[in-house]
Amino acid sequence: MHIEDLKGNEINLRKPKDDFSDLTKTAIGQLTEVKEDEFIIKLKGDLDFKISDAIQVIYIDSSQGVHYFTTEIKSREEEIIKLKLPDIINRRQRRQFVRVEYKTDIQFSPVSYQGENLTHLEEKKGAGQMVDISGGGICMLSDIRLLKGLVVELNFSLKGEEFKILGEVVRIMDREEDYEMGVKFDFKSSKIENQISNFVLKQQIINRRRAKMAKEKGED
Repeated sequence: MHIEDLKGNEINLRKPKDDFSDLTKTAIGQLTEVKEDEFIIKLKGDLDFKISDAIQVIYIDSSQGVHYFTTEIKSREEEIIKLKLPDIINRRQRRQFVRVEYKTDIQFSPVSYQGENLTHLEEKKGAGQMVDISGGGICMLSDIRLLKGLVVELNFSLKGEEFKILGEVVRIMDREEDYEMGVKFDFKSSKIENQISNFVLKQQIINRRRAKMAKEKGED
């Protein structure tokens, strides 16, 4: 996709993030014009950003998924903002950011950090609990605080089926008694990627049925 393809479309704006499961807290705008080194967006609401701030632009295509890139604000006049043209527009398939609640034990061990091989520390394993999963990664809780950018080997079970997948820690949030961490999968096998995606879609259906049954039971 090229930036010209977004002209006239509604887009989402926010601070750069790796999680695309919740886009409700984003500003909305419309791309109105593309120039040689910039493009123009007309805002449809408030935007708490300043000139030179990094900003993530997101376009949701119902058939192809999410198109996104990070750029910089050049200028702003009320509801009109000018942004630098991106070098590249990234895409995530829609199944990669559908996230479902699923709790199970998980083990992890260090693999590498900033290019340094850490497999000799394989015996230094940690444990935690997965709280949700998508086709692109997991959210887990642990009393061990991992480093952002650390690549780990994840071991967990989904409905009795064992998985061993590499992942990179992309988000960390301190809690009172433990840490909440987001880990992005680094698939080496399309077969495993498809297995995870299929599980997520099936679990989404199951969760929706449970929610519907609980709602109907509450109305009785």
